[in-house]
Amino acid sequence: MPINYNELKKEIPYKWRAGAAGTQLAYIDARDVMDVLDEVCGPNRWAKDYKMLGDKMYCGIGIETETGNWVWKWDMGVESNFDPEKGEASDSFKRAAVCWGIGRFLYDIKGDNRKSTPEITKTSVSKADVRDSLGHAYCKECGSVVSPAVEKFSIETYGNVLCFTCQKKYKSLKEENEKTI
Repeated sequence: MPINYNELKKEIPYKWRAGAAGTQLAYIDARDVMDVLDEVCGPNRWAKDYKMLGDKMYCGIGIETETGNWVWKWDMGVESNFDPEKGEASDSFKRAAVCWGIGRFLYDIKGDNRKSTPEITKTSVSKADVRDSLGHAYCKECGSVVSPAVEKFSIETYGNVLCFTCQKKYKSLKEENEKTI
């Protein structure tokens, strides 16, 4: 099955973390990258590899083409303050993903100058309250941040604001129900 490489560049739900000088930065985690690669390429048509060059960790993401060849894109990561080794591996993986277009949309999101991020959890999200004071939309099911593109698609398709992961759950439940009818 051919891979639509433009699908790697789609907006997916993102989170906020503290940045420099009290700003907030949008980010995705490594599991989000894996989900996109699984969905777009298929779980058996992508791979990752790590190499140390000097004291820097590099990660490469390879994608198998329709002809059976593998194309690799690499980038290096930086250590985190919490778990240096794991942080460096995760960072290099996410940076390699950006080389493929995954998460590249995050660079167009302006950081907030707020000092703290509103915490929204599954228990605090109600059907009437899916936006914070800055206008960010949140999934009605799990409370994760939803990008404007994902929000629009979700409302048009499911009638609710749902993140990418919850949309997949709804889709598989719907398909399951249609099989039993």
